[in-house]
Amino acid sequence: MKKERLLHILPVSAALVLLWGMLVPPDAVYLRETVSDEFWLKKVFDAARYDIVVAGDSRVYRGVSPDDMAAALPGRRIFNYGFSSGILDGMMIAQAAKKLDPAGARTLVLAVTPHALTDKPNEALAEFLATPREERYTVLEGHGFLLFFHRMAPKRLLAMLRGEDIWTDMENYREHYDSRTGWVASSYQKEKGYAETLRSYRDMRKKFPVLPERVTELRSLVAGLRAEGIAVFFLYFPSSAEMRELERTWPGFDYAAIRRELESAGAVSLDDAVPSGLHSYDGSHLDGPSARTLSRSIGEALARAAGSGE
Repeated sequence: MKKERLLHILPVSAALVLLWGMLVPPDAVYLRETVSDEFWLKKVFDAARYDIVVAGDSRVYRGVSPDDMAAALPGRRIFNYGFSSGILDGMMIAQAAKKLDPAGARTLVLAVTPHALTDKPNEALAEFLATPREERYTVLEGHGFLLFFHRMAPKRLLAMLRGEDIWTDMENYREHYDSRTGWVASSYQKEKGYAETLRSYRDMRKKFPVLPERVTELRSLVAGLRAEGIAVFFLYFPSSAEMRELERTWPGFDYAAIRRELESAGAVSLDDAVPSGLHSYDGSHLDGPSARTLSRSIGEALARAAGSGE
Protein backbone atom coordinates (compact mmCIF):
# COMPACT_ATOMS: atom_id res chain seq x y z
CA MET A 1 0.00 0.00 0.00
CA LYS A 2 2.79 2.45 0.92
CA LYS A 3 4.56 1.61 -2.30
CA GLU A 4 1.40 2.31 -4.31
CA ARG A 5 0.87 5.66 -2.57
CA LEU A 6 4.46 6.59 -3.29
CA LEU A 7 4.01 5.74 -6.95
CA HIS A 8 1.04 8.11 -7.05
CA ILE A 9 2.76 10.90 -5.10
CA LEU A 10 5.92 11.01 -7.21
CA PRO A 11 4.33 11.96 -10.56
CA VAL A 12 1.98 14.44 -8.87
CA SER A 13 4.93 16.07 -7.07
CA ALA A 14 6.94 16.19 -10.28
CA ALA A 15 4.02 17.80 -12.09
CA LEU A 16 3.62 20.42 -9.34
CA VAL A 17 7.34 21.26 -9.41
CA LEU A 18 7.24 21.59 -13.19
CA LEU A 19 4.14 23.78 -13.00
CA TRP A 20 5.77 25.92 -10.32
CA GLY A 21 8.85 26.39 -12.49
CA MET A 22 6.76 27.28 -15.53
CA LEU A 23 4.37 29.73 -13.88
CA VAL A 24 6.43 31.46 -11.19
CA PRO A 25 8.90 34.04 -12.60
CA PRO A 26 12.59 33.59 -11.81
CA ASP A 27 14.15 35.50 -8.95
CA ALA A 28 15.24 38.80 -10.49
CA VAL A 29 18.50 39.16 -8.54
CA TYR A 30 19.64 35.62 -9.28
CA LEU A 31 18.60 35.96 -12.91
CA ARG A 32 20.59 39.16 -13.32
CA GLU A 33 23.69 37.62 -11.73
CA THR A 34 23.61 34.42 -13.77
CA VAL A 35 22.89 36.25 -17.03
CA SER A 36 25.80 38.59 -16.31
CA ASP A 37 28.20 35.75 -15.47
CA GLU A 38 27.20 33.84 -18.60
CA PHE A 39 27.60 36.95 -20.74
CA TRP A 40 31.15 37.69 -19.61
CA LEU A 41 32.40 34.12 -19.78
CA LYS A 42 31.00 33.72 -23.28
CA LYS A 43 32.64 36.99 -24.27
CA VAL A 44 36.03 35.68 -23.15
CA PHE A 45 35.89 31.97 -23.94
CA ASP A 46 33.46 31.50 -26.83
CA ALA A 47 35.20 30.02 -29.88
CA ALA A 48 33.37 32.16 -32.47
CA ARG A 49 35.55 34.36 -34.69
CA TYR A 50 34.75 37.70 -36.32
CA ASP A 51 35.70 40.11 -39.09
CA ILE A 52 35.61 43.21 -36.88
CA VAL A 53 36.26 43.49 -33.13
CA VAL A 54 35.82 46.68 -31.08
CA ALA A 55 37.98 46.77 -27.94
CA GLY A 56 38.13 49.07 -24.93
CA ASP A 57 36.65 49.82 -21.54
CA SER A 58 33.07 50.03 -20.24
CA ARG A 59 32.23 52.84 -22.66
CA VAL A 60 32.67 50.22 -25.37
CA TYR A 61 30.73 47.35 -23.86
CA ARG A 62 27.84 49.68 -23.07
CA GLY A 63 28.27 51.89 -26.12
CA VAL A 64 28.79 49.75 -29.25
CA SER A 65 26.03 47.73 -30.88
CA PRO A 66 27.56 45.32 -33.43
CA ASP A 67 24.19 44.74 -35.09
CA ASP A 68 23.84 48.46 -35.80
CA MET A 69 27.42 48.63 -37.09
CA ALA A 70 26.63 45.72 -39.39
CA ALA A 71 23.75 47.61 -41.02
CA ALA A 72 26.34 49.37 -43.21
CA LEU A 73 28.63 46.32 -43.40
CA PRO A 74 26.49 43.46 -44.75
CA GLY A 75 28.04 40.07 -44.25
CA ARG A 76 30.57 41.29 -41.71
CA ARG A 77 30.67 39.50 -38.34
CA ILE A 78 31.23 42.07 -35.61
CA PHE A 79 31.89 41.66 -31.88
CA ASN A 80 32.08 43.99 -28.88
CA TYR A 81 35.16 43.19 -26.76
CA GLY A 82 34.78 45.90 -24.12
CA PHE A 83 35.35 45.29 -20.40
CA SER A 84 34.80 47.19 -17.20
CA SER A 85 37.87 49.34 -16.50
CA GLY A 86 39.49 47.88 -19.60
CA ILE A 87 43.04 49.01 -20.34
CA LEU A 88 44.49 49.11 -23.87
CA ASP A 89 47.48 46.99 -22.89
CA GLY A 90 49.13 43.96 -24.46
CA MET A 91 46.69 41.52 -22.85
CA MET A 92 43.61 43.36 -24.11
CA ILE A 93 44.97 43.78 -27.65
CA ALA A 94 46.15 40.16 -27.87
CA GLN A 95 42.83 38.74 -26.66
CA ALA A 96 40.85 40.99 -29.01
CA ALA A 97 43.04 40.00 -31.96
CA LYS A 98 42.41 36.31 -31.16
CA LYS A 99 38.72 36.95 -31.81
CA LEU A 100 39.49 37.83 -35.44
CA ASP A 101 38.94 35.17 -38.07
CA PRO A 102 42.27 34.59 -39.90
CA ALA A 103 40.27 34.20 -43.12
CA GLY A 104 38.08 37.27 -42.49
CA ALA A 105 38.39 41.02 -42.89
CA ARG A 106 40.60 41.22 -39.75
CA THR A 107 39.72 44.69 -38.48
CA LEU A 108 40.28 45.98 -34.96
CA VAL A 109 38.64 49.16 -33.64
CA LEU A 110 40.19 50.65 -30.48
CA ALA A 111 38.32 53.04 -28.17
CA VAL A 112 40.70 55.56 -26.62
CA THR A 113 39.93 57.10 -23.22
CA PRO A 114 42.30 58.57 -20.62
CA HIS A 115 41.41 55.77 -18.23
CA ALA A 116 42.37 53.12 -20.79
CA LEU A 117 45.91 54.54 -20.98
CA THR A 118 46.76 54.59 -17.26
CA ASP A 119 48.85 52.05 -15.37
CA LYS A 120 45.81 50.53 -13.69
CA PRO A 121 45.74 46.73 -13.97
CA ASN A 122 43.30 45.16 -16.41
CA GLU A 123 41.50 43.54 -13.49
CA ALA A 124 38.16 42.48 -14.99
CA LEU A 125 39.60 40.86 -18.10
CA ALA A 126 42.36 39.16 -16.10
CA GLU A 127 39.83 37.80 -13.60
CA PHE A 128 37.66 36.31 -16.33
CA LEU A 129 40.64 34.76 -18.09
CA ALA A 130 41.60 33.08 -14.81
CA THR A 131 38.16 31.48 -14.31
CA PRO A 132 38.60 27.76 -13.50
CA ARG A 133 37.28 25.33 -16.10
CA GLU A 134 34.82 23.82 -13.61
CA GLU A 135 33.27 27.20 -12.85
CA ARG A 136 33.02 28.03 -16.55
CA TYR A 137 31.20 24.76 -17.17
CA THR A 138 28.77 25.34 -14.29
CA VAL A 139 27.86 28.81 -15.52
CA LEU A 140 27.76 28.12 -19.25
CA GLU A 141 26.17 24.66 -19.19
CA GLY A 142 24.15 24.65 -15.95
CA HIS A 143 22.56 28.09 -16.19
CA GLY A 144 19.09 26.90 -17.21
CA PHE A 145 18.97 24.10 -14.65
CA LEU A 146 20.08 26.34 -11.77
CA LEU A 147 17.71 29.11 -12.76
CA PHE A 148 14.75 26.73 -12.65
CA PHE A 149 15.16 26.37 -8.89
CA HIS A 150 15.53 30.08 -8.16
CA ARG A 151 12.04 31.50 -8.47
CA MET A 152 10.51 34.74 -7.24
CA ALA A 153 9.63 34.78 -3.54
CA PRO A 154 5.86 34.38 -2.83
CA LYS A 155 5.59 37.82 -1.21
CA ARG A 156 7.11 39.56 -4.22
CA LEU A 157 5.03 37.43 -6.62
CA LEU A 158 1.79 38.37 -4.84
CA ALA A 159 2.78 42.04 -4.90
CA MET A 160 3.43 41.81 -8.63
CA LEU A 161 0.05 40.12 -9.21
CA ARG A 162 -1.61 42.97 -7.29
CA GLY A 163 -0.05 45.40 -9.73
CA GLU A 164 2.43 46.89 -7.26
CA ASP A 165 5.82 48.22 -8.32
CA ILE A 166 8.23 45.51 -7.19
CA TRP A 167 11.31 47.00 -8.83
CA THR A 168 11.90 50.14 -6.77
CA ASP A 169 14.25 48.32 -4.42
CA MET A 170 16.26 46.85 -7.29
CA GLU A 171 19.41 48.42 -8.71
CA ASN A 172 18.94 51.55 -10.78
CA TYR A 173 20.52 50.00 -13.86
CA ARG A 174 18.44 48.74 -16.75
CA GLU A 175 20.69 46.41 -18.72
CA HIS A 176 20.07 44.09 -21.65
CA TYR A 177 22.88 41.57 -22.11
CA ASP A 178 23.41 40.35 -25.68
CA SER A 179 25.84 37.43 -25.49
CA ARG A 180 25.78 37.02 -29.26
CA THR A 181 27.32 40.46 -29.90
CA GLY A 182 28.97 41.34 -26.57
CA TRP A 183 26.91 44.52 -26.11
CA VAL A 184 25.07 45.60 -22.97
CA ALA A 185 22.34 48.12 -23.81
CA SER A 186 22.24 50.28 -20.68
CA SER A 187 20.25 53.04 -19.03
CA TYR A 188 19.04 54.15 -15.63
CA GLN A 189 15.49 53.70 -14.44
CA LYS A 190 15.88 57.20 -13.05
CA GLU A 191 18.75 59.41 -14.13
CA LYS A 192 20.46 61.16 -11.24
CA GLY A 193 22.67 63.67 -13.01
CA TYR A 194 26.42 63.39 -13.49
CA ALA A 195 27.80 64.57 -10.15
CA GLU A 196 28.60 61.14 -8.70
CA THR A 197 30.32 59.85 -11.83
CA LEU A 198 32.34 63.02 -12.34
CA ARG A 199 33.45 62.93 -8.71
CA SER A 200 34.75 59.36 -9.09
CA TYR A 201 36.63 60.30 -12.26
CA ARG A 202 38.18 63.33 -10.58
CA ASP A 203 39.51 61.01 -7.87
CA MET A 204 40.80 58.63 -10.52
CA ARG A 205 42.43 61.47 -12.44
CA LYS A 206 44.46 62.40 -9.35
CA LYS A 207 45.68 58.85 -8.77
CA PHE A 208 46.17 57.56 -12.30
CA PRO A 209 47.75 59.84 -14.91
CA VAL A 210 48.06 58.74 -18.52
CA LEU A 211 51.51 57.19 -18.87
CA PRO A 212 53.76 57.98 -21.86
CA GLU A 213 54.90 54.36 -21.62
CA ARG A 214 51.35 53.16 -22.14
CA VAL A 215 50.96 55.31 -25.23
CA THR A 216 54.30 54.09 -26.57
CA GLU A 217 53.27 50.49 -25.91
CA LEU A 218 49.96 50.99 -27.69
CA ARG A 219 51.74 52.51 -30.69
CA SER A 220 54.04 49.48 -30.81
CA LEU A 221 51.10 47.08 -30.53
CA VAL A 222 49.30 48.83 -33.36
CA ALA A 223 52.42 48.67 -35.53
CA GLY A 224 52.66 44.93 -34.80
CA LEU A 225 49.03 44.37 -35.76
CA ARG A 226 49.50 46.27 -39.00
CA ALA A 227 52.56 44.16 -39.79
CA GLU A 228 50.33 41.09 -39.44
CA GLY A 229 47.88 42.53 -41.94
CA ILE A 230 45.23 43.57 -39.41
CA ALA A 231 43.48 46.87 -40.17
CA VAL A 232 43.37 49.11 -37.08
CA PHE A 233 40.98 52.01 -36.48
CA PHE A 234 40.53 54.12 -33.37
CA LEU A 235 38.43 56.93 -31.90
CA TYR A 236 38.26 59.01 -28.75
CA PHE A 237 35.13 57.40 -27.40
CA PRO A 238 32.36 59.93 -26.67
CA SER A 239 30.63 60.51 -23.35
CA SER A 240 29.13 63.73 -21.96
CA ALA A 241 30.37 67.28 -22.52
CA GLU A 242 31.08 67.49 -18.79
CA MET A 243 33.24 64.36 -18.91
CA ARG A 244 35.06 65.60 -21.98
CA GLU A 245 35.93 68.82 -20.15
CA LEU A 246 37.16 66.86 -17.13
CA GLU A 247 39.32 64.62 -19.32
CA ARG A 248 40.80 67.66 -21.07
CA THR A 249 42.85 68.27 -17.92
CA TRP A 250 43.66 64.62 -17.18
CA PRO A 251 47.41 64.51 -16.44
CA GLY A 252 49.33 63.13 -19.41
CA PHE A 253 46.33 63.01 -21.74
CA ASP A 254 47.12 64.90 -24.93
CA TYR A 255 44.73 63.34 -27.39
CA ALA A 256 46.09 65.24 -30.40
CA ALA A 257 49.55 63.80 -29.69
CA ILE A 258 48.12 60.31 -29.05
CA ARG A 259 46.24 60.47 -32.33
CA ARG A 260 49.43 61.37 -34.20
CA GLU A 261 51.25 58.46 -32.56
CA LEU A 262 48.58 55.95 -33.55
CA GLU A 263 48.32 57.30 -37.08
CA SER A 264 52.09 57.07 -37.48
CA ALA A 265 51.80 53.38 -36.60
CA GLY A 266 49.26 52.83 -39.36
CA ALA A 267 45.96 53.19 -37.51
CA VAL A 268 43.10 55.24 -38.99
CA SER A 269 41.05 57.71 -36.94
CA LEU A 270 37.25 57.44 -36.81
CA ASP A 271 36.81 60.64 -34.80
CA ASP A 272 34.97 62.33 -37.65
CA ALA A 273 32.35 59.55 -37.48
CA VAL A 274 31.20 60.55 -33.97
CA PRO A 275 27.80 62.28 -34.38
CA SER A 276 26.57 65.14 -32.26
CA GLY A 277 23.66 64.94 -29.84
CA LEU A 278 24.63 61.69 -28.13
CA HIS A 279 23.24 61.22 -24.62
CA SER A 280 24.98 59.76 -21.57
CA TYR A 281 22.74 58.51 -18.78
CA ASP A 282 25.44 58.83 -16.10
CA GLY A 283 28.02 61.22 -17.54
CA SER A 284 30.33 58.53 -18.92
CA HIS A 285 28.32 55.85 -20.75
CA LEU A 286 25.92 56.25 -23.66
CA ASP A 287 22.35 55.12 -23.33
CA GLY A 288 20.94 52.51 -25.72
CA PRO A 289 19.57 54.84 -28.46
CA SER A 290 22.79 56.88 -28.55
CA ALA A 291 24.90 53.72 -28.64
CA ARG A 292 22.93 52.56 -31.66
CA THR A 293 23.34 55.94 -33.37
CA LEU A 294 27.10 55.95 -32.78
CA SER A 295 27.42 52.33 -33.91
CA ARG A 296 25.63 52.98 -37.18
CA SER A 297 27.92 55.95 -37.82
CA ILE A 298 31.04 53.88 -37.10
CA GLY A 299 29.80 51.14 -39.39
CA GLU A 300 29.21 53.64 -42.19
CA ALA A 301 32.72 55.09 -41.69
CA LEU A 302 34.27 51.62 -41.87
CA ALA A 303 32.30 50.89 -45.02
CA ARG A 304 33.62 54.09 -46.61
CA ALA A 305 37.16 53.21 -45.55
CA ALA A 306 36.81 49.75 -47.10
CA GLY A 307 35.55 51.34 -50.31
CA SER A 308 38.49 53.72 -50.45
CA GLY A 309 40.99 50.97 -49.69
CA GLU A 310 42.25 52.35 -46.36
